Amino acid sequence: MSEDPWERREREKSRRATLQSKKTEWDLFGWIAENSRALSILAGVALLLASEIPTFSGTLRGILAVGGAGLLLAVGALLREWQRSFREILSTPLAIATLALALWSGVSFVLSPYRPQAGAEVLRIVAGATALLIVAFGLSPTERNTVAGGALTLGCGISLVDFFRMSHLEYSVSMRAGIADDYSFLGTHENVGSLLALLVPIVV
Repeated sequence: MSEDPWERREREKSRRATLQSKKTEWDLFGWIAENSRALSILAGVALLLASEIPTFSGTLRGILAVGGAGLLLAVGALLREWQRSFREILSTPLAIATLALALWSGVSFVLSPYRPQAGAEVLRIVAGATALLIVAFGLSPTERNTVAGGALTLGCGISLVDFFRMSHLEYSVSMRAGIADDYSFLGTHENVGSLLALLVPIVV
């Protein structure tokens, strides 16, 4: 006895609906596993930004800075494969500019009379260069989207905190008094400006 075409069609529709529902279900733990490297990079950047908060003690800020930089360097060291060979990566304008900046920061550290500040700057630049090269040449497009979205969210969130602080009277009084630590949640407006600059490519 031949199979009824209507039953076969309904069974096929049911199978397709089941497959489609499986594709649209969002698995949180699966997503975290797939984006573990991207999330680690965002965590490292968040730790480096937290190390800028002036209300934290110097010891805690140092731990946060070293932890953030170490996390970024660990992601780079544990990366199994890159999208290009190291020779190709080092020949790109992005890598050349990034390495030149890191080299200059090292020279500045040697020549600077303010070693603690110069050392912190070297740490930030090396960590940032590591994160940039990993994202550009070591991550998949999906992971790059995760990093971009997370960085934009982080930057906008910190900026909104600063805008909220600006609306309060005590913030305005501190600004008029010239208290530098009160210019931003991170202690300096340059960091917030850099985070807001992340939105420029989106606007363009």
